[in-house]
Amino acid sequence: ESQDNFDIYVQVIGAGGTVRLTSDPAFDWGPVWSPDGREIPFYRYWREGKFAVVSVPPLPGRERILREYPFPPELPTSVLLFAVPAWSPDGECTAHPGESGFVLRLASGATRTLADMPGGSELYPSFSPDGRSLAFVRQYGGASTDLFLLPLAPGFQAGGEPKRLASGMRF
Repeated sequence: ESQDNFDIYVQVIGAGGTVRLTSDPAFDWGPVWSPDGREIPFYRYWREGKFAVVSVPPLPGRERILREYPFPPELPTSVLLFAVPAWSPDGECTAHPGESGFVLRLASGATRTLADMPGGSELYPSFSPDGRSLAFVRQYGGASTDLFLLPLAPGFQAGGEPKRLASGMRF
Protein backbone atom coordinates (compact mmCIF):
# COMPACT_ATOMS: atom_id res chain seq x y z
CA GLU A 1 0.00 0.00 0.00
CA SER A 2 2.82 2.43 0.75
CA GLN A 3 4.87 1.03 -2.20
CA ASP A 4 7.79 0.12 0.09
CA ASN A 5 7.50 -3.67 0.13
CA PHE A 6 6.34 -6.69 -1.88
CA ASP A 7 3.43 -8.52 -0.26
CA ILE A 8 0.89 -11.14 -1.37
CA TYR A 9 -2.61 -10.00 -2.37
CA VAL A 10 -5.72 -11.72 -3.70
CA GLN A 11 -7.99 -10.01 -6.21
CA VAL A 12 -11.57 -10.85 -5.33
CA ILE A 13 -13.45 -11.46 -8.60
CA GLY A 14 -16.77 -9.64 -8.80
CA ALA A 15 -16.25 -7.83 -5.51
CA GLY A 16 -14.02 -5.17 -7.02
CA GLY A 17 -11.32 -5.18 -4.38
CA THR A 18 -8.07 -6.73 -3.28
CA VAL A 19 -7.27 -8.45 0.00
CA ARG A 20 -3.79 -8.10 1.45
CA LEU A 21 -2.62 -11.47 2.79
CA THR A 22 0.88 -10.59 4.04
CA SER A 23 2.37 -7.57 5.77
CA ASP A 24 5.78 -8.81 6.89
CA PRO A 25 8.53 -6.31 6.04
CA ALA A 26 10.38 -9.10 4.20
CA PHE A 27 10.14 -9.45 0.42
CA ASP A 28 7.30 -11.92 -0.51
CA TRP A 29 6.98 -13.40 -4.02
CA GLY A 30 5.93 -16.38 -6.12
CA PRO A 31 2.44 -17.17 -4.79
CA VAL A 32 0.64 -20.26 -6.13
CA TRP A 33 -2.80 -21.65 -5.28
CA SER A 34 -3.05 -25.11 -3.79
CA PRO A 35 -5.18 -27.44 -5.96
CA ASP A 36 -7.96 -27.36 -3.35
CA GLY A 37 -7.81 -23.55 -3.04
CA ARG A 38 -7.28 -23.65 0.73
CA GLU A 39 -3.79 -22.21 0.87
CA ILE A 40 -1.29 -20.14 -1.05
CA PRO A 41 2.37 -21.00 -0.54
CA PHE A 42 4.95 -18.39 -1.53
CA TYR A 43 8.59 -17.49 -1.00
CA ARG A 44 9.84 -14.92 1.47
CA TYR A 45 13.30 -13.43 1.38
CA TRP A 46 13.51 -13.89 5.12
CA ARG A 47 16.69 -12.09 6.04
CA GLU A 48 20.15 -11.67 4.62
CA GLY A 49 21.25 -15.02 3.23
CA LYS A 50 17.98 -16.88 3.95
CA PHE A 51 14.63 -17.50 2.34
CA ALA A 52 11.54 -19.37 3.48
CA VAL A 53 8.57 -21.16 1.99
CA VAL A 54 5.51 -19.74 3.74
CA SER A 55 1.83 -20.59 3.34
CA VAL A 56 -1.18 -18.41 4.00
CA PRO A 57 -4.95 -19.00 3.59
CA PRO A 58 -6.64 -17.06 0.74
CA LEU A 59 -8.47 -14.90 3.27
CA PRO A 60 -6.52 -13.04 5.94
CA GLY A 61 -5.29 -15.59 8.44
CA ARG A 62 -2.30 -17.09 10.15
CA GLU A 63 0.85 -17.74 8.11
CA ARG A 64 2.72 -21.02 8.40
CA ILE A 65 6.46 -21.21 7.76
CA LEU A 66 6.87 -24.50 5.91
CA ARG A 67 10.64 -24.41 5.69
CA GLU A 68 13.56 -22.00 5.95
CA TYR A 69 16.70 -22.30 3.79
CA PRO A 70 20.01 -20.62 3.29
CA PHE A 71 19.95 -18.76 -0.01
CA PRO A 72 22.23 -20.67 -2.40
CA PRO A 73 25.40 -18.52 -2.47
CA GLU A 74 26.08 -19.21 -6.15
CA LEU A 75 22.75 -17.76 -7.24
CA PRO A 76 22.03 -14.10 -7.76
CA THR A 77 19.05 -13.03 -5.63
CA SER A 78 17.16 -12.17 -8.82
CA VAL A 79 17.03 -15.86 -9.87
CA LEU A 80 14.48 -16.83 -7.25
CA LEU A 81 12.31 -13.84 -8.02
CA PHE A 82 10.78 -15.81 -10.88
CA ALA A 83 10.52 -19.13 -9.04
CA VAL A 84 7.33 -20.46 -7.48
CA PRO A 85 6.62 -23.58 -5.45
CA ALA A 86 4.95 -26.39 -7.42
CA TRP A 87 1.93 -28.45 -6.35
CA SER A 88 1.39 -32.05 -7.37
CA PRO A 89 -1.88 -32.46 -9.33
CA ASP A 90 -3.50 -34.34 -6.44
CA GLY A 91 -2.53 -31.60 -3.96
CA GLU A 92 -0.64 -34.08 -1.78
CA CYS A 93 2.83 -32.59 -2.27
CA THR A 94 4.68 -29.34 -2.92
CA ALA A 95 8.15 -29.07 -4.46
CA HIS A 96 10.55 -26.19 -3.98
CA PRO A 97 14.30 -25.58 -4.11
CA GLY A 98 16.20 -26.60 -0.99
CA GLU A 99 19.76 -26.41 0.25
CA SER A 100 20.51 -29.14 -2.28
CA GLY A 101 18.03 -30.59 -4.73
CA PHE A 102 14.30 -30.20 -4.27
CA VAL A 103 12.43 -30.54 -1.04
CA LEU A 104 9.10 -32.27 -1.36
CA ARG A 105 6.67 -31.50 1.44
CA LEU A 106 3.97 -34.15 1.72
CA ALA A 107 0.47 -33.48 3.04
CA SER A 108 1.44 -35.49 6.14
CA GLY A 109 4.09 -32.86 6.93
CA ALA A 110 6.97 -35.19 6.07
CA THR A 111 9.71 -33.83 3.83
CA ARG A 112 12.03 -35.52 1.37
CA THR A 113 14.91 -34.30 -0.81
CA LEU A 114 15.04 -35.32 -4.48
CA ALA A 115 17.31 -34.57 -7.43
CA ASP A 116 20.29 -33.69 -5.25
CA MET A 117 22.93 -33.15 -7.95
CA PRO A 118 26.32 -31.61 -7.11
CA GLY A 119 27.72 -28.55 -8.83
CA GLY A 120 24.66 -26.37 -9.37
CA SER A 121 21.20 -25.47 -8.17
CA GLU A 122 17.83 -27.00 -9.04
CA LEU A 123 15.09 -24.46 -9.73
CA TYR A 124 11.57 -24.10 -11.15
CA PRO A 125 9.99 -27.48 -10.37
CA SER A 126 6.87 -28.48 -12.29
CA PHE A 127 4.86 -31.68 -11.85
CA SER A 128 3.51 -33.43 -14.92
CA PRO A 129 -0.31 -33.49 -15.16
CA ASP A 130 -0.36 -37.15 -14.02
CA GLY A 131 2.06 -36.47 -11.12
CA ARG A 132 4.51 -39.14 -12.29
CA SER A 133 7.33 -36.78 -13.31
CA LEU A 134 8.98 -33.63 -12.05
CA ALA A 135 10.55 -31.27 -14.59
CA PHE A 136 13.11 -28.75 -13.40
CA VAL A 137 15.85 -26.38 -14.49
CA ARG A 138 19.39 -26.83 -13.25
CA GLN A 139 21.56 -23.72 -13.11
CA TYR A 140 25.33 -24.08 -13.28
CA GLY A 141 26.36 -20.59 -12.28
CA GLY A 142 25.76 -17.47 -14.27
CA ALA A 143 22.99 -17.94 -16.80
CA SER A 144 23.79 -21.45 -18.06
CA THR A 145 20.97 -23.93 -17.47
CA ASP A 146 19.82 -27.43 -18.42
CA LEU A 147 16.30 -28.87 -18.40
CA PHE A 148 15.75 -32.21 -16.60
CA LEU A 149 12.92 -34.67 -16.07
CA LEU A 150 12.82 -36.84 -12.94
CA PRO A 151 10.50 -39.87 -12.95
CA LEU A 152 8.50 -40.23 -9.74
CA ALA A 153 7.45 -43.49 -8.12
CA PRO A 154 4.40 -43.83 -5.83
CA GLY A 155 4.67 -41.82 -2.64
CA PHE A 156 6.71 -39.14 -4.42
CA GLN A 157 9.90 -41.16 -4.37
CA ALA A 158 12.51 -40.80 -7.11
CA GLY A 159 11.72 -43.39 -9.77
CA GLY A 160 15.17 -43.22 -11.36
CA GLU A 161 17.84 -40.70 -12.21
CA PRO A 162 17.01 -37.27 -13.66
CA LYS A 163 17.17 -37.29 -17.47
CA ARG A 164 18.62 -34.24 -19.25
CA LEU A 165 16.15 -33.04 -21.91
CA ALA A 166 17.98 -29.93 -23.09
CA SER A 167 21.34 -28.35 -22.29
CA GLY A 168 23.24 -25.14 -22.72
CA MET A 169 20.18 -22.94 -22.38
CA ARG A 170 20.51 -19.37 -21.21
CA PHE A 171 18.56 -18.43 -18.09
